[in-house]
Amino acid sequence: MGQNIKKDFRSTGLKQLFEDIARVYRVSEFRTLFAELSYKHPAVARYLEVENCERWSRAHFPGDRYNIMTSNNSESLNSAFNEARVWPIVALLEHIRSTLGNWFYERRVEAEKCKSPVTVEVEIIMKRKFVQSCNMKVIPINQFEFNVKDEVLDGLVNIEELSCSCREFDIDKIPCAHAIAAAQHRSIDMYSLCSDFYKTDYWRMAYAESIYPVPGEKDWDVPEATRAIIVNAPDKKTRSGRPKTKRKRSIGEFSKKKRKCLTEESGKENRKKQDGAPPKKKRKCSNCGIYGHNKTSCKNSMMSTTNSPSVS
Repeated sequence: MGQNIKKDFRSTGLKQLFEDIARVYRVSEFRTLFAELSYKHPAVARYLEVENCERWSRAHFPGDRYNIMTSNNSESLNSAFNEARVWPIVALLEHIRSTLGNWFYERRVEAEKCKSPVTVEVEIIMKRKFVQSCNMKVIPINQFEFNVKDEVLDGLVNIEELSCSCREFDIDKIPCAHAIAAAQHRSIDMYSLCSDFYKTDYWRMAYAESIYPVPGEKDWDVPEATRAIIVNAPDKKTRSGRPKTKRKRSIGEFSKKKRKCLTEESGKENRKKQDGAPPKKKRKCSNCGIYGHNKTSCKNSMMSTTNSPSVS
């Protein structure tokens, strides 16, 4: 979504402002930054309002997001196997197997070299947060809760529930600077507050299994019952036109033309409201029932004539 905004709404500092809005943890910070965006870039704000903020805002995401802020896994794999996608199916599967086997081996070696209780990336984050925590003042409330002063927004930490009012601890599952300060006050190992999924032992377990190649066809041990099965090629019906190579867009992911239409329509309605003019009645197609066009320009398939009155 950030790339779409950068491409379709060209403005200095816009992409950074959007990323700040998407990545903040507190809902109060989200509202403040979104109000700034609405004032500076109203068209972008209208575009984002069409989307469900739970899909792109860290502060509103209902589940456990950890520190992952991208959903481009499918695009990453498509890019890795882009050349092999046109190969025959057997060659494609072998390419995927060998690539994954190589990835597993490289990550297994890297995990074995790691001496930290957490992964390399999380270790860097923890060290940075530890430095931040050194200047904070910890005020105990009870055995598990602490009010940690950072001279900005402060943080109410609950060591037992692994949470903090700044919400970094709750969402990322990595102790925030407030939680680290509270842990140091109680002489608790700060690494023990991390989610198990960030720990080196889990990292090694994730890549512990090996991916083996398929042996040559001469070495296959195929049961006679399987050999007796006759598998015919499926009936192939070649479709007209050029075969599609681009992936299908997911729900809520609009094309450039669709995004432009959404922002223009929203902008026209807002301008009419400001001018005091009554909103223009939208056209509704009598064929498909969708607003924005009429029956003459409708590109959808004609509806069944059984619902239409007969002409004698």
